[in-house]
Amino acid sequence: MKNLWFISLLLLTTFFASCVKEEPSIEQNNSFSCNLTLMIDSVAGFYDVMAPDSSFTTLPKNYRVSGGCYWIGDLNGDSTTLKISNYYYDPLFHAYKCLGTLRYVDKNGDELIYYGDFYHFPDDYIQWYFYLDSGTGKWKDASGWNFAGGAQNPDTGNYMINTTCGLAVF
Repeated sequence: MKNLWFISLLLLTTFFASCVKEEPSIEQNNSFSCNLTLMIDSVAGFYDVMAPDSSFTTLPKNYRVSGGCYWIGDLNGDSTTLKISNYYYDPLFHAYKCLGTLRYVDKNGDELIYYGDFYHFPDDYIQWYFYLDSGTGKWKDASGWNFAGGAQNPDTGNYMINTTCGLAVF
């Protein structure tokens, strides 16, 4: 009788354990890579932001984004954008800080929308730390975060973003 009780309990435990749904996720710290090019969208205009010496620096309102990401694939360069708002000089980071909204659009038109802190350093290095706010299509239930940085190419004026890390759960 004890053996029958033990076997029944074992089978019942195995049955319930197999019913636990594991969420698919991609968690990468080094290979969560995106190779992006940020091109200043001059049509959107520029902000004049006061520098620490009371002079003004001109910084873009928007960037057009092209390239691709390991887990998203190629981006739709016509629709993928980075919009900037509320620039100010942050003395803690010695950089211009603002709120950024990054809209990744994949080749099928599905979107991942990130928002968060965007930093533009005086030496034309940029960096962001964004949270995944929402998505559409196959990304509608996605969550996560993204950190990236890159430098301006002095020949083209574009920013090359090569180092990214983050977490995405769909």
